Amino acid sequence: ATIMGAAGSLMAQANLSAADRERAQVIEEEAQHLNRMTTNLLQLGRLETPGVEIRRDLESAEELIGVVMRGCRRRHPGRELISNVPRDLPLLRCDAVLVVQLLDNLMENALRHGDASSAVELQVQVQDQRLVFAVLNRGVRIADADKVKLFEPFLRLPNASNDSKSPGGRERTGLGLGLSLCLAIAKAHEGQLWIEDRPGGGTQVAFALPWVDQGAGA
Repeated sequence: ATIMGAAGSLMAQANLSAADRERAQVIEEEAQHLNRMTTNLLQLGRLETPGVEIRRDLESAEELIGVVMRGCRRRHPGRELISNVPRDLPLLRCDAVLVVQLLDNLMENALRHGDASSAVELQVQVQDQRLVFAVLNRGVRIADADKVKLFEPFLRLPNASNDSKSPGGRERTGLGLGLSLCLAIAKAHEGQLWIEDRPGGGTQVAFALPWVDQGAGA
């Protein structure tokens, strides 16, 4: 947080040269990348602790998706991002921080591994007493045998790099924890998480949670 704040302060200076501004941007974005990896690792360790309990409050799916989309648009201003959220969705009983982290990880994976010229979409719909969130991209099909393997911690498939590029063009290396953490968050909520092919090409990763029946006094 200190590094990101200092880098942000540097970039806010009006008399900063273009070269120094680019260096400050690299510092900020690399610090954000390190923060994401560290946070994923710590959360995964916490959620895999026997007997761990998570805090659950009534939350709005619209608000959760809004937080995720604002963060992604800030980090990826050049990408086309679409949210598809119906009106009057039922509430969820969940840990908002964890669900936002799950959806944010799914969006980052879709942006990293999908076709950069195509949109990434985050949508939600009601199915069988559940709210189903789905992140969709266009890109290379994932082999059926790998759809389950991708949830294993520290796994990086040979043909599905977990790397991305920094502003300077240098390869970033991930830890392969994003989907493992997503699965741990889903299990902590008694939810489901799965990967399937997207019609027309690409991938869809879906996360399902039971919704709250307010008429039953939940």
